[in-house]
Amino acid sequence: MPSLPRLGARLAARPSTDRRAVVDPRSRAVRGVAQGALLLAILGGTSAFAVQAGGVDAGASTPSDAATALAAPAADGRAIFGAESSRSQDRAPLDTGATILVDGETIPVPAGVATVADALDVAGVILGHDDEVTPPLVGAVPDGAQIVVSRVEYTEVSERVEVPFTVSEQPDGSLAVGTRVVDVAGQPGVQSVLYRVKVADGVEVSREEILRSGTDPVTEVVRVGAEPRSIARAMVAARGWGEDQFACLDRLWTKESNWNPNAQNGSSGAYGIPQALPGSKMGTVAADWRTNPATQITWGLNYIQGRYGTPCGAWAHSQAVNWY
Repeated sequence: MPSLPRLGARLAARPSTDRRAVVDPRSRAVRGVAQGALLLAILGGTSAFAVQAGGVDAGASTPSDAATALAAPAADGRAIFGAESSRSQDRAPLDTGATILVDGETIPVPAGVATVADALDVAGVILGHDDEVTPPLVGAVPDGAQIVVSRVEYTEVSERVEVPFTVSEQPDGSLAVGTRVVDVAGQPGVQSVLYRVKVADGVEVSREEILRSGTDPVTEVVRVGAEPRSIARAMVAARGWGEDQFACLDRLWTKESNWNPNAQNGSSGAYGIPQALPGSKMGTVAADWRTNPATQITWGLNYIQGRYGTPCGAWAHSQAVNWY
C-alpha cells in the first residue's frame, strides 16, 4: 500500500490564500512614509506638508528612497517645507524710481534706504569736504526724485585789472558855451585783485574779491563853457534850494544885469551878474572875478544867503525898494 504524504507537507505545498501572509516589505515602507507625511500635514496645519500617496514612487526599494522622493517639489510647483518663504526673502529690493546724479553718472536708488545719506552710502558715493548735495543729506528720498551731487572746489585766482578814471565837469562861464578845457588829465588805475573762486563740477559759478592792491585812478577835471543861467541853476540845487528859488534868482539878476558877466553900472560902479558894489568884493572868491561868471555867481549866492536867506527873500526886497 503506497504511503500517504503527511498532512503537514500537504499544507506546506498548498498556496496560501491568506493575503495578510504575503506582504511585500517595499509596500510596507511606502505606506509608512505616506502615513508620516499625512501626520505632519495634520500637525502643521499647512498644505506645504501635504503629500499625496501618488506623489511617492511605489517602486522605491527602501524607506530612505521614499523620504528622498518626498523632498522633491510637488506637482503644482510649490516648494516643500517652507522653501517658498525663504526664496521671497532673497529677491532684490524694488527700484524706488529715484536716482543719484554724480560725476556724470546716473545711479538708481534701491528701496529700503531711509535718507539721502543712506542712498549715497549704498551707492558707494564718497563726498568731499566742500561737495554739495540736493536734497539735504538728512532728508528722506522721495519716489522718483533725483539726488544731485556737485563736486565743489575753491581756488584763489589773481588778476591784473585796469580801473577806469572818472571825469568831473565844472561849468565855466568865461568859456564859450560848449567849449571844454582839460585842467587835469585822467589816468586809469592799475591794480592786482585776488579772488576766491568757487568751481562746481569743473565750472566756475562765483568769485569773491578778497584782496586788492595797486594804483588808484586819477579823476579828470574838465572846465566846460556854459551859459551863466545853467551855472546858477546847478549851484542853487547844490545848496538845497528848489526850482522856485532859482525862478526868483532868475528874475532878480535879469533885472540887475540880464546875466551879463561884464555888465557895469555907469553911475554906481556896480559890476557883473550880481552887480556887486564895488565889483572887487568878488575877489574874495577868485581872482578871475572880472570875467568868470561862475566866480560872480558864487559870490552873489553867498551874499544873498547871508543877507536874505534865499533868492526869493532877496527878490521880495528888490521889489519893495528897487535894490537888494
